[in-house]
Amino acid sequence: MSYKWAALMTVLLTLTACAIKEKCHNAIDDDNDGLIDCFDPDCAIECAERCDNGLDDDDDGLMDCDDPDCFVSCNVNICGNGVFEPDYEPCEGTSFRGQGSDLCAQRNPDYHSGTLTCREDCTVDESACRYCGDGLLDDAFEECDTAAFGGITCTSLGYYGGT
Repeated sequence: MSYKWAALMTVLLTLTACAIKEKCHNAIDDDNDGLIDCFDPDCAIECAERCDNGLDDDDDGLMDCDDPDCFVSCNVNICGNGVFEPDYEPCEGTSFRGQGSDLCAQRNPDYHSGTLTCREDCTVDESACRYCGDGLLDDAFEECDTAAFGGITCTSLGYYGGT
């Protein structure tokens, strides 16, 4: 009786080892699981979109950089291409995300003047933005700023002296 079980187990193992596997890219459900080619998880590695070979590797009708699966690898150099992509970069050239101009006051209400610039890495540079307390007197907006008094002294205000 143990011989029959051994023979049966050998046949079962042979059938399992010889199970039909999915052949990717032939438009047939080879393993009868209801999933064809790149829609079958058995083809996940073979069907991963390669973004530089001119082929539709994942059978979705889109090749290389036209395929959303390749967005990151195809757009590593978005910044500096002269095209403002507001979904992916805070600024490009003279365009800034979320505002109509490069005025500092539109970016932050604490700024009273100045112009934003866009760095080479497409990040916003606010170093030219002016605000009360920055130590730079802006006559159009301030009478004084920290130690900058615009020529006003205690004496000119009617006092005998002081700082």
